[in-house]
Amino acid sequence: MAKKNISLFFVFLTAVLTVMTAVSALNISPIEANVRGNYLNSFAPFSVERGDSLPVQVSFTAWENDTVTVSAEIEGYKKSIESKTGSFDIIEGVTYDKTLTLKIPTDIDSETYSLSIKVSGKGTPEYANFELEIQRDSFGLEVISIWTPSVVAAGKVLTANIVVKNRGSHDAEEVFIKASIPELGLEKIVFANDIVNDDADREVRDDSIEKTISLIIPATARKGTYNLIVEASMENSDTTAVKQRAFSVDGVGEATATAILPKDVNKKVAQGKATTFEMTIMNLAETSQSYSIDIAGTEGWASTQISPMDITLGKEESKTVTVYLNVDNTAMLGNHALVANVKSGNTVLQQVNFMVDVTKAGEIDALMISAIILAVILVVLIVALIMLKAQGTSKTSTEEVSYY
Repeated sequence: MAKKNISLFFVFLTAVLTVMTAVSALNISPIEANVRGNYLNSFAPFSVERGDSLPVQVSFTAWENDTVTVSAEIEGYKKSIESKTGSFDIIEGVTYDKTLTLKIPTDIDSETYSLSIKVSGKGTPEYANFELEIQRDSFGLEVISIWTPSVVAAGKVLTANIVVKNRGSHDAEEVFIKASIPELGLEKIVFANDIVNDDADREVRDDSIEKTISLIIPATARKGTYNLIVEASMENSDTTAVKQRAFSVDGVGEATATAILPKDVNKKVAQGKATTFEMTIMNLAETSQSYSIDIAGTEGWASTQISPMDITLGKEESKTVTVYLNVDNTAMLGNHALVANVKSGNTVLQQVNFMVDVTKAGEIDALMISAIILAVILVVLIVALIMLKAQGTSKTSTEEVSYY
């Protein structure tokens, strides 16, 4: 009975060892982590600023073939801060490196956090742990929000409520806020005074400021979408925070107030030859309008020139624009499409499509061949008539001489 128990024990031990072997540790070299050329170590925390995008380069050498994933995680924040690769194969004796980017939240507390690097494969995952010292920028602003109406009429006032927060560890002194709409040539700067830092020792934690800026939209502004760009800067630092918000202008110069009349939209052109397209632009709006034209779709087979590229038309004025097209010597044979974009500012009012049938260089088309054949036949007929007339004259003269 004792021998039987011993035998059962050895069978059990063998099974345990087999299982342990099956789940052995991942066979790779110790994991190394590098951030912007600096190797992380267990002796000192690595300094990271809030709001930073942290590129963590993980490297290791494989000692056997496997399929693995690599992940990096910052532990201790209220939400997951993690980045992970997809699965990839590793080969024995080969060194690998993968870069994982961790976005550091702007509201994370300034303290020490653990950075955990994990390489997972068929066996037990391999870990490496480092410490990060999360700090606030010495000086830093953030445009938290911009509120504007979604639509404003041309000639009316656009009102923007702007909130700026001090993200730095020092007070932001003499803060200026600039609001601009570059497409309309508008800009205004207001003084926002000082913004204190978010210091827990203060009785009043007022680390943000709200300002209202008003801009008058020109009465001649075109209907379309524009960007209000807000910049916050401070006197005691060259740091600038930028944020933008899109809004729409209900203005003049709608696409329906412009007539575009193209001429001869289909052309046949041989390789290496040139042609022209024309289109007439007419301003039907009540005010003068400016237009610009660019061409798309000629990449790899032709080049273009536009005359004129920019025009300004008064009420009910019109002008013809010429597109000069030069077909490349090596252009692919067959039909090609090009598009003329007629724009007002950054808004495309209308697209005009042109079609070009590229033929082989030196090739004579059927119409020309027919013309040549007809010309030859006509010449032959004329020569034949002249010869017949000459023969008739010669015979008459001979008969007259014989009579006398």
